Amino acid sequence: MELINDFNKIFVPELIIVFFIIINIIFSFFIKKQEYKIAKITTVTALIAALLSYYTMPVSNIFPVTSKIIILLSALLLLFASHNLLTEKRDKSFLIFSVFLCAIICALGLVTFNNLLYSFLAFLFFGIFSYLLISYRNNDKSKQAANLYRYCLTIASLLFLCGIVIFYLYIGNTDIMYINSISTAYTDSFYYLISSVFIVLAFIIMLGIMPFLNIFENICSLSSSGISTYLTIIPVIAYISFLSKFFVFVCSDNLLCRITIVLIMTFVVICSTFRLIKEENIKKIYAISSVINSALLMIIITGCSVYSISAVIIGLLTYIITMSGLWIVYIMLKTRCQSEEIKDYKGLFYTRPYFTSAYILCIISAIGLP
Repeated sequence: MELINDFNKIFVPELIIVFFIIINIIFSFFIKKQEYKIAKITTVTALIAALLSYYTMPVSNIFPVTSKIIILLSALLLLFASHNLLTEKRDKSFLIFSVFLCAIICALGLVTFNNLLYSFLAFLFFGIFSYLLISYRNNDKSKQAANLYRYCLTIASLLFLCGIVIFYLYIGNTDIMYINSISTAYTDSFYYLISSVFIVLAFIIMLGIMPFLNIFENICSLSSSGISTYLTIIPVIAYISFLSKFFVFVCSDNLLCRITIVLIMTFVVICSTFRLIKEENIKKIYAISSVINSALLMIIITGCSVYSISAVIIGLLTYIITMSGLWIVYIMLKTRCQSEEIKDYKGLFYTRPYFTSAYILCIISAIGLP
């Protein structure tokens, strides 16, 4: 009974979202007109109710709670920034929004769980629901994007699972807190290092932080604006939040791992910046900006201190506001100019100077100067 009460206290937001998913499923059987509008209202209500539930919850660990609040806030911003998460197949609105809410639950779970095995399951299902969102249009572009995403998810999942298996075989446990309590005895071990690197690599792949590959940019450019907004916001917050916890409790004593990550991330930022200068497609520019911000946040994470965690929280809050602003501008300009090329926005400053100034501010923030 006490276990059930503890579960209810910890997972109140998730239970609220599950309740609204059930409502969405019930509505799908009876409501056929204005499906999109009602489904979106139900989804927004679910996110607001989940946010409000934190006022009644006891807070034992501020970071995961803050991360979960940021995820819910970013989900709300996503729905307002993208305006139309769905542009096709609105007869399946309840289904798509239910998948979206399921993805949010998995993102919350990834931040909450301290056991690596449960984290892996949340990671895997989060990827599966994201894959369903990418592929829902079922046209050539969405199929290409979904295939690319599936390859990344498969490789990342295998790396994550290998890391967990090595931890279990070498230490005999997969709980992050237990690993932290004995980390000083194992931190110089090759097996400890390789298992940590495997898990970190899994998240690096899903964040698109790959210097010589443009897979993440291609996925975003092939997806609709709503899904591209989702991919550059929700996964980034969930993955960075998990990695913050992982570095603090598992990699804090492993200086070699931290230095390696800093060097790789610095290289990624430099390479991505050069790619950003040459890129003309707006969607790809935003995707590359997302990669740069993720790499910069990874560098901050390696500090493994209270100050680095605070910096990550501030960075994530800035990031979601910035990316939401960028995608709002993209959707407005796409509607007006019918183009995704930055050259077609030439002369915009003279016609809408204040709008353009705000846009430039978001761009400056997105390239890593928040």
